[in-house]
Amino acid sequence: MKLSSINNASLDNNKKLNKNQKTQGKNVNFTGATDAVVKFWQFVDNGGRAIQFTVEDMFGTNLPRTYKGAMAGYKYTGKVNVLALMQEAIREFLTGPTMTIAPCVVLWAAKKNAGKVVNVEYDNIKGFSQMAKNMLQNVSDNGQKIISADEFRNEFYKSNLKDILLNSSAISEIPQGSSIVEDLNKAVAEYKSILDTKPIDRAHKKELKRQAESVLANIQQVFENFVKSNRADYDTNFLNAKFTIKNKIQDSPAVVGETKFKNYIGYMIDYGEDFIKKHKGESENIYFDKTSIEKFAKNSLGRKALTAFSMIAVTIGALSVIPKIYTWASGGVNPNASAIYNEASKAEAKEVK
Repeated sequence: MKLSSINNASLDNNKKLNKNQKTQGKNVNFTGATDAVVKFWQFVDNGGRAIQFTVEDMFGTNLPRTYKGAMAGYKYTGKVNVLALMQEAIREFLTGPTMTIAPCVVLWAAKKNAGKVVNVEYDNIKGFSQMAKNMLQNVSDNGQKIISADEFRNEFYKSNLKDILLNSSAISEIPQGSSIVEDLNKAVAEYKSILDTKPIDRAHKKELKRQAESVLANIQQVFENFVKSNRADYDTNFLNAKFTIKNKIQDSPAVVGETKFKNYIGYMIDYGEDFIKKHKGESENIYFDKTSIEKFAKNSLGRKALTAFSMIAVTIGALSVIPKIYTWASGGVNPNASAIYNEASKAEAKEVK
């Protein structure tokens, strides 16, 4: 009896073990599917607004509209409406990507030819120009400052980093003994160095991108920790950088702007490099004064406005071609309604008979 009892217990344990193994197998499969979904949406989130819009457009419009086109008149004919499917697919799958790609192509071309500053926001251009003017404090009113490119970057970065730390945390001065400005400046220089490195191959390019993202994330974390420990109120957005657009003049308060911190760092680097390129003399030194700073800002704003207009014009022009393509593909008729019209005509003919 004891042996029988033991054997029965062993069988029960084996059944439970097998059941647990099957359950674990299902959980592994489920976890794998969940991980895939999570990774997909992380990719979408990291891809920026262009990728987000494309995915939303795909699942919200492209696929549903294409399916509706295929089913147009199906209940009357019992057949898939191929022409309507083609029309809807061409229209939907071309419209969304065109609205995303056309502006990006124009912006890419503008950055290659007119400088990366065309991608910098209006308020940031004004703010960086103000910081450049602040670098002339020890120069006479109409005097010109002459420094090397590296000296300009070092001083320009420090000026801007100190400005966003003070504005974002709403304190009047950096705490005595703190090296946060110097630390951030070194990190930004490292970040720029990674961005300037030409990749050897695809794997190296991927590694450089990972390194750049890691350094930028660390820079933001340092900034965020500083603002949290010196915040003005509980409504402070720790992911945004507040910056001076216009200095305080007598009784007039300073004008302050705000943008995402990571974008701000990229804008600062782009503005600085374009400024250096524009003001570099034959001796490789940078020559600038108040007038040249204001001229650079004015030209930058003009190029940015022209780029924005070009993006709109090119996008509209590209979109205007799409109707011609899907009309040609569908034979110049409205295939969504053709099946219904044909059935209506047949029914009308039968009634006449």
